[in-house]
Amino acid sequence: MFFSSFSFINIIRFRLNRHRLDALIIANATHDIISMAAVVGYPLMTVPLGFNTTTNEPYGLLFAASAWSESTLLRVAHGFEQALPIRNTVRPKYAPFPM
Repeated sequence: MFFSSFSFINIIRFRLNRHRLDALIIANATHDIISMAAVVGYPLMTVPLGFNTTTNEPYGLLFAASAWSESTLLRVAHGFEQALPIRNTVRPKYAPFPM
């Protein structure tokens, strides 16, 4: 689904204001919100959420906030990482580069 940048701004502002939120959580990294956030200048931040148990590849959780709210977004992401200290629990296993 495609949104114009104007409707995108209104959707995010409406959600943040209506529910008195500092940031939104985006669980799907392919969501339209990611590309539109870049267009309209909304900050995004990814924090570690865990590792795939089969491949040991890391995955994350994305936070979005309104324009000019980077400091708020940093506080939200920092609070999340402090509450769930996942970053250093498991290290992924990377394959060596082929020579």
